[in-house]
Amino acid sequence: MKTLNCILLLLFCSVANSQILNSKFDSKNHPKAKGVWATVRYPSAWEVKEGERPNIVKKFSGNYNDMFVTLSLQILDAGGEVEKECSDMPTSEFAEIYSDKSINQTATNVKKTKHEGKPAFLFDLRGTYERAGMSFTTSHRAMTVCHKNTMISTWCSPMKLDYAKQSIISNTQQLLAANPLCFQFFNSLVLMENY
Repeated sequence: MKTLNCILLLLFCSVANSQILNSKFDSKNHPKAKGVWATVRYPSAWEVKEGERPNIVKKFSGNYNDMFVTLSLQILDAGGEVEKECSDMPTSEFAEIYSDKSINQTATNVKKTKHEGKPAFLFDLRGTYERAGMSFTTSHRAMTVCHKNTMISTWCSPMKLDYAKQSIISNTQQLLAANPLCFQFFNSLVLMENY
């Protein structure tokens, strides 16, 4: 009986920390997809927007565990075949590519992996930015997949919004709290040409 209670508690905790990704975005024929046909899943109740920047294909935002979270799909033209280069690239070099000291942006916790049979990197990105006279620091978790001549990234950006103080809290604590959602989103990325 004690074992059953532990299993039920573990199951309840994992369900409480998960989010149902019951809607699907399909990039086929999207003008920013750069010819990549991929799908990702996101929660139906969330807001869906086109990305404002040239490489952000789609953004999904909503509430998760008392945080405001944005999930993004980014497709960047790498200018040539990158799969072999990514396979051979050490994690330290990948971290250098995504780090930019001029804006206090640092890539950390870089891990090499495979996704859909392609070389990929999991990493965290922390940066300090200025917008409309305000300075704020944000933390993101991302997975970048090297596919043909593109870098396909799924981004997970959790934050606490303090409306009274007009501030954003975005740090390691929020990344840890959003981890189940981040990895659900990353794992939902499917390269459709493989099927």
